[in-house]
Parts: sequence; C-alpha cells; structure tokens
Amino acid sequence: LKSYNVNRTTPTGVAGSNTIWRITAFDQAGNLMAGATNKAELDSRTFTFSDNSGGTLNGPEAGVASLTPATTLTWNQTTATANFNVTPFNKANGIVADDIHIQDDFGTPVSATNTEAMTIAGAAGNHFHIQNTGFPSNATANQDLATRISVQLQDIYGNPTLDPAVTNVTLALNQISGYTNTGTMNISTTDGGGAPSDITAETPSFVASSSLYYFDIAYDVGHVVELLASHASVPGGTAGAASDDMTFTVVSSTVQQYALNFDIAGTKAGDPVAASLVAQDGGGNTITGQDGVLNTIGYTFTSTNASFDAPNASQTVAGNDPADGSLTFVNGSSTLTWRFYQGGTVPTGQVTVTDNTNTIVRANQNTLAMQPATASDYLFINPLESIIASSTTLTAQARDQYNNLDTNYQIDFDLVTDGSATHGTTVNIANGSGTIQISDLVAETVNLSMNDVNVTGNNLDTEDVIFTGPPDHFAYITEPISNETINKTFGTGAIVEVRDATGTRVFADNATPVTLSPFTNAACGIAGAGTFTNNTGTVVAGRLTLGTLQYDTAENIFTEISGGGLTVACAVASTTVFASLAIDNPPGANFQTGEVYTFEVSGGVPPLTTAASVSNSGGTLGLAYSGGSCTAGRNCYDFTPGTTVAVNDIFDIRDSASVQNMASTTRQTDGSILNNIGDPVAWGNTALDVSKTFTIRNDGNINAGALAVTFNSADASYWDKNPDFCDTNTLAPAATCDITITFLGATGNTNAPANGFQSSTLVVIGATNGTSTLNLTATRDGAIFNNIGDTVAWGNRSKDFQKTFTIRNDGNANSGVIASVFTPGDATYWSVDADACNTSNLNAAATCDIDITFLGETGNSGNVANGAQAATLTVTGATGGVTTLSLTATRDGAIFNNTGAAPGWGNTASDVQKTFTITNNGNANSGVMTTVFTPADASYWSVDSDACNTSNINGAATCDIQITFLGASGNTANPVNGAQSATLSVTGATGGQEILSLTATRDGAILNNIGQTGAYGTTGTDDQRTFTIQNDGNATTGALSVVFTPADAGYWSLDVDNCNTVTLGAAANCDISITFLGATGNGSAPVSGPQAGTLTITGGTAGIRVLNLTGTIP
Repeated sequence: LKSYNVNRTTPTGVAGSNTIWRITAFDQAGNLMAGATNKAELDSRTFTFSDNSGGTLNGPEAGVASLTPATTLTWNQTTATANFNVTPFNKANGIVADDIHIQDDFGTPVSATNTEAMTIAGAAGNHFHIQNTGFPSNATANQDLATRISVQLQDIYGNPTLDPAVTNVTLALNQISGYTNTGTMNISTTDGGGAPSDITAETPSFVASSSLYYFDIAYDVGHVVELLASHASVPGGTAGAASDDMTFTVVSSTVQQYALNFDIAGTKAGDPVAASLVAQDGGGNTITGQDGVLNTIGYTFTSTNASFDAPNASQTVAGNDPADGSLTFVNGSSTLTWRFYQGGTVPTGQVTVTDNTNTIVRANQNTLAMQPATASDYLFINPLESIIASSTTLTAQARDQYNNLDTNYQIDFDLVTDGSATHGTTVNIANGSGTIQISDLVAETVNLSMNDVNVTGNNLDTEDVIFTGPPDHFAYITEPISNETINKTFGTGAIVEVRDATGTRVFADNATPVTLSPFTNAACGIAGAGTFTNNTGTVVAGRLTLGTLQYDTAENIFTEISGGGLTVACAVASTTVFASLAIDNPPGANFQTGEVYTFEVSGGVPPLTTAASVSNSGGTLGLAYSGGSCTAGRNCYDFTPGTTVAVNDIFDIRDSASVQNMASTTRQTDGSILNNIGDPVAWGNTALDVSKTFTIRNDGNINAGALAVTFNSADASYWDKNPDFCDTNTLAPAATCDITITFLGATGNTNAPANGFQSSTLVVIGATNGTSTLNLTATRDGAIFNNIGDTVAWGNRSKDFQKTFTIRNDGNANSGVIASVFTPGDATYWSVDADACNTSNLNAAATCDIDITFLGETGNSGNVANGAQAATLTVTGATGGVTTLSLTATRDGAIFNNTGAAPGWGNTASDVQKTFTITNNGNANSGVMTTVFTPADASYWSVDSDACNTSNINGAATCDIQITFLGASGNTANPVNGAQSATLSVTGATGGQEILSLTATRDGAILNNIGQTGAYGTTGTDDQRTFTIQNDGNATTGALSVVFTPADAGYWSLDVDNCNTVTLGAAANCDISITFLGATGNGSAPVSGPQAGTLTITGGTAGIRVLNLTGTIP
C-alpha cells in the first residue's frame, strides 16, 4: 500500500444532505489494492477525515462542511474502493476533492492532486430574504428610479434556492411606524421606469430563479414599512430580520393628515355645531396650495361612539353628521356642521373623517361639552310597587325634547293621586330632578298625575303604582315538564309567583326563598326517589324562574313549591324522567366485510330514531325489532358493513327529547388504503430535469402487504424512476415509503429533448388490498440546444487544429445563464481557445460559439504519442437547454524524441559540448524540419553543428545537433556564476515536435582585476600599473597561466608576474605589473599614436580573464 486517491461519486449534492465520496487504494506501481487479503487489511484501518482547504471547506454560510468522524471503512475487494460521507451547507462554494484530507492510522497519505469538484444545490425553500436599495425615498406618487427591492428564496442554511412548489407567493406590506393611513405601493418589474403595478398584486414564483426584483418604487404615504412574503410550503415566511425596512419621507405640501377643530361656543343639544377640517402635511403644516385637488376628494363622516352620533335610540330626534361627499376647501380649510342631540361631553377623537384616499384625521383639537336644551317634559322615573302600610319613593325629572336631563331646571309641580293613597303635595325639581314619598293602607292600584301649578306648558307624565297585601302563598305560572333523561335539563322549567291572600302577585317581595321538591303521588305526599339540582332560588318582584332543572332518577314525578313559611303549591300534572339512552352491546372489535352486527338499545325519550349516520363502507341498517333473540325491554337493529375498507361506520340512536339525546358507537372496517402525501403529480412547464418524490402512506388500519410498483410512460426517454423504496416493501398502518420520479426536461430523449406534452402513470398495489394510481404530467417547454457548427470528429491529426462549435437555441424561450463544461480524457491534448457561451444566455434562434483545438503537435507539453483522444463538451442553460458533444481525434504522424544527451549540464566552469540526437519514433516522415534555439543569454551558449534543420527524417531515422555551454569563455570571457537556460525546438513540417529545455549552472572560480585600470590614457612618460587578480568565485583556481600579448612589444614591459603557476583559493589574489613605455618606448624614439596589449589569465576551474590594455603616445 502506497497511497490513496479521492473522487466524488456524483457531480452534484444538496445543502444539508449527505454526499458520497470514494477513496481508492493503490500500491507503489499505481495498481489497485484489490483482493481479499488487501480488503481485510484496509477494513482494519481507521481513517481520519479533515479539512485541507485552510478551514473554509464549503464555508461560510453555515460553517464548514461536516465530515465523517474517524472510523473504519468497508472496502470493495474488486475495485479497492470505499465510500465516506461529506455534508455540505454552502451552495456557492461547492467541494473540491483536494479540500478533503484523508489519512489512515499508518500515515498513508492521499498522493494524487485532484481538482474534481462537486457543485451544491440549495435545499428546500425555508424562508424569504428581502432587501432593498435607494431608501429613504420621498413619499410621492412619482416612481423613484433609484429604488429596488429584491425577494430571495433561501434554504435553512441561507443559500439561495429554487423550489418548484413555491409559486403564487403572497406579498404584503407591514407598517413599522408612521401614519395610520395606507396606500398602494406601485412598482415596475423592469428597471428604468416600466409600467407601474400594485406590489401586493404580484404573485412571484421561484421555480426558475431564486431571486426576483422590483424596481422604481412609488408610495405617497409617510411610512416606515416592510415587505413580507408568505407561502404555505415555506415554513419560515419572512422573519423580521430577513426584511429590510423602507422609509418613505413626507414631502412638504403633500397631504398626509387632517386636523378637525370644533367651535365650542353655544353647544346646546340640537343646535348646529360648526367645525373646520384642515388639510396638513406630515409636520402639521396647513396645505394651502392643493384646494383644487382637495375639492375633488370624497369624504365620509362616522363616529366610534353611537352616543355622540346620530341617530341614537335614546334620542327623540334623529340627528345628523355632515353629508358624505366632496367639500369646498379654501386655503386648505373647509367648514362643516354637526348636530348632536345627546347632552354631555363629546370627545372629538370619537368623530372620524375619512377621505377616499384613506387618509384620516390624525389629531382633533378640542372637546365639546354639550348642554341640554331647555326642559319640555316632566317624567315619573320607574316608580316602585309597594306593600300596604309601607311607603315608596317617587322620582320626577325635567327633560328636554331630546330626552336629556335639564340639570339647569328648578321648579315645583303638585302630585295628584286617586284612591286612598297619602303623600305630600309639592314635588320640588332641583337640578332637573326631585322626589316625594307615597303610601297606602288599602291594596289597590294608584294612578299618579301632575298639576302644572306654575303653568310652564311642559308635557305632563302619568304612571301607576300597585300596593298589595303581604305574601301568603305560592302559585305555578308554568309547571315543569321533563321530556328528558336523567341529569339532563328539563325541556320546560318552572315559573312560580308569591301572591297575597287575594291572589295578587306581591311585586314588592324580593326575599322569599323557594325550593322545588319531587313526589310520586298527585297530592305531593310521597317523596320521589331522586334528587333535583338547580331547584332553589329567591323571588325577585314576587316571581322566580327555575330554568335549568335536572333530576337524577328515572321515574314519574309531581313537583311542589315551598319556602318562607308560605302555603305550598303542588303541580297538577306529572312529568316523566327517562333512563339514559344507551347501546347495550356494541361490537367489541372492528367490522369485517360480509358480517352482520346486532345493536341492542335501551332508555331514552320515546319514540326512538336510528341511523347509520356515517356509513363510509357503504353498509346497510335494518329496521328495529324486539322479542326473539332481542333482550326483553330493548330494541334491536341489524347492521351490515359495506365493502369499502379502513373507514369508519357510526351507528346512532336518538330520542325525541327537547334537547335530543344520542348514543353512538363507531367501528372501522379493516383494510389498507394507499395515498400519495408527497409532491403533486403535475410538473407544469419546464426545460430542466426536475425530480419529485411521491410519498405513499398506508391510511388504512392493517398492513398493506408487499407492494408492487409499475411505472409506464408514453415516452420512456423523458422519465426516470430512481430510487424506488416502495417496490416489494411492506407498509404498516400510517407507514410511508418514497418513490422518486424525474422528468428529464433537460436531458430527455438522449440529451435531445423536444418541446411538448409528456405523461406517465405510477401504480402502487398492496398485496392485501389498497391501490394508488398517479397520473403524472409534464410539458417540456423552453430552450433546446443544438450544435450547428463544425463536426465533432477531428480524424487523424499530427498538427494543432482548431474547430468552432456553434450552439443554437432551437427552442421557444430564453436559456437563462449558460454553463459550459469541457471534460477532456487527457487535458494535455486539448485547448479551449474561446467560449462565448459560458455565462451568456440565448434567446430563441440565437447562437454562441466555442473554439476548441486538438493539440496534435504541441500536446502533452510537446511529448505527443500516437493514438486516440476524446473529450466531452456539455452546454447547459439555467432555465433550459442542454447539449453534450462527444469530441474525438487521433494523433497520427511523426513523433520526435531526444535520444541523445540529457538536456541538463549541471554545475560547471568549463566549456562543455553535448550532442542531442532527434529520433522519429512516429509512423510517418517528418517533412522539412525547423530548429529554433532560444537562449536566455546567448553569450553562454554555442550551436556548434545542426544536422536537423532543413532536413527530414523517416520513422526511426535520426539527426544530431551539437550545443556547447560556455562555462569558461561565456559572457565574452567574463563569466558569472549562476543558472543559465535555453530552449531547443525541433519541428517537422508534417508532424513531430521536440522541445528541450536546456539548463546549466556556471559554478567555479571567477578571476577579476581589483587593481588599477588597463586604460593608461595619453602620456609621454613611462607609466607602470599593477593589476591585482582576485578569485571572486566559490572554488580554487588551479595553476594559473599568464600570457601578455602586446601589439607592439617596443611600447610595453611586463615587469612583475606573481600570478603565473600560482593557485588562488576563494578570495585570494596575486599581482602583475606592466609598464606603458610612453617615454622610452620604441628604442627611446616613441611615435605618436595609440598602442594596445592583451593580458590573459587562465587556469583550472577559473575560466579565463582577459584585460585589454590601451595607451596613447602624444
């Protein structure tokens, strides 16, 4: 075992869901670690998975991806592979194989570099994220072109996502702060002033795009609002933190509110009350320049308190508000008139004025204190009845014509009575009200009237007061009637009175206690066996109603009223309380089809009625019978269930009580029912591969048995069923299984889909019973991609050759953003030169080009091998359209390889020659050859011979090229230590290319003159100079050789040479002294003119140092 490699198993994953990755084991030669022995060893090892991306693996939306914890793996002994899980969270970043570091407990590493990537799709829609730009904006009706709102569907991890179920989303405005009036927010769906529409009428869909945009917002109400989105299948809705606020700033001179001011002078009931309605902006300033607009607006007048609005039930005259409709404004103010008929305080905040733009009064400026009009009536106020020899108080009031108490009224009138009543004469009215006492010793009805002694002319009231004797006995007004079962409220309750000895109701009695008791005989002498509830109380105005009587025993009873020492009253008629209605022998288990079940019933208020009130099985109920097998005293009914299973049948028995009693028993008919509770069966229109999961649930009450799944389609190339977790599975009641069906809107018909309707049928049948049939429909509708450019086959090639593939949208819709993916078998033989398709989009009939070159000559870094090559080009539209091109080419022709010297010289300080032998290892003649030598620094290189250039070679033939690296004499005999490089390219006209990268490092001693300069200048004297030769290199020179070569020896003299035969270590030096004979040269007869000489020092690894000496005779 040497190393591992990591690969994805699928090109895509879903955020928050496990993705499966594969690890492969290799030996030192790159062979798979297959076989049982290797499997046993690999199964025993513990693997550690870690983030190799620097801590950003698939981050940062919800943190880094979740990796499988350290664990052993299960290995396949044939493929030497094992699977492990990675859970991604971020849609944008995807996962690259190299980001996952894997190591076993022996430290065996992942050795191969792998940039293979897995793209991540968003999970199901979880919430809406709403953002905006361009705010705050002015609150006007004009569209603000700088504003924009984006609504994005995100999954639970915050990734933008698509969801075919999220259509017809509801948009709504939510007020954060500002005025209570609302308006219409108009938007455009295209940027730059498109036609406006109400944003709440928009119903966005997130099937094809995760983000939708609205532009150019117009809203004329001063608000801070937010936009909310909601949909039944998006559980998170729009959280407050997920929606930006939009501030609309009030603009001066824009009507945002009204102020209402009442004239508080002379505010008597019934009098007109003047008020002014003032139009204001958001700052409370009066709008003076909008009268023409205000005069066209309709207004409505209402009140939140009926006591202050007209008409009102307590008022004698129907009042009125201003008439609804338009008003006349002058400088922003309009005068209105109200009439209020109710005396008292009228808070004007309870008076509402609304215009038809839904702008309401924000601030009312004052409060009305309505005064009553002058009294016009004297009234007796509810005089109380009394008992003889006891007095009662009479109250009289003065009221105006609107029934308001005139608290300013003070006057007297005389009380007039008939019969034997006694009382004072004068009733004094103070602050609108007065009282007087009246009594009588005779049981009689006394009439009260008034004498207007002050001749006010007001209307006079009359009333009666009844005087009775003391309480004497009880009497029934209504006797109780049960018509019910035990512990149920009687159908008719008891109403009883307290009467005096003359039989007159004692209205003044509010204290006598009452108890109602049961007896079994007409004289009320034998007590009943049961007990009443709700059978006691106290009379009010001489009367008591016992309306919720209940009795706990089944028997026939007479009732008696008693209490307070008064004479009792026994009911004339009896009433029967019946036993509770019951089904005495309900079936003990569920119904089975084909069986007959007998129900026995007792109790209840006759006559009884029966019904199978819910017979979902289709059962039948027989007629009632008694006797025979039926228990004595009971009624019997036979019920036969129907054939529909796993449904409830309810058997009801009802009586004829006033509040009907019912006994019921429910049983289920055994069976299984298979229903789809998963995705809907209609895909709608799409040009994408869209998967739906159908969840089959057993809604019955028994196991469905082994399921059988069949899937048939009109055209199988457009449908795929995988995975299927239902087929052969068994479903217990309430259990589920899933079947995933994919409509291949993008890749159907072998990656060549045609627009049109497609259908299929999915049938799931249980072994015991239960069937679910799903009729699936989809319409392929959208872009269709075809290549109308070059053919996909290059044929045999020995040179680089480019082709252009023209992708045309032959569909009926825009493709959405295009993604083009090029997947070569060997990337070194292919080049994507230009791609106008990727990231663009195509309308119907539009085209884009992709240029791809097969590198028959320069492939594999120039080291081509004859043989077949392949690649795949896939072009996919975001909203539809896909085409996959399978590209083929065969490299066939001459192949050049260097079979001579290696291209590396290594370290040297000498001039070293190498011979490169170019061999044609291909299967054809090369054609005329061209050699190109390109050195980085030509002074260090020499092409000595070239037998390849302009020649040609057959298969297996060779030619030579000789090249020298000038380690000693390079750089014009002034070499410098360091790396040098050059490129040798040999190319055949019909095929074959070899590119050699030549390298060498000049490494050794370097001789430099650190003494005097060799330029003596113009002089007529003898001038001696000393040249100090120093080793500035990194190695010892070896024995030096010094040669001085003057052009004319008569002008030069080598005086001292301490260098010849000397060996210099690094940084060591030696001296050479040479005199220019400017005076004594040429036998002391120097001739005017220039003179020159050459001093050459060579030796060992030192290379060579040449000093050019010059001097001039004046």
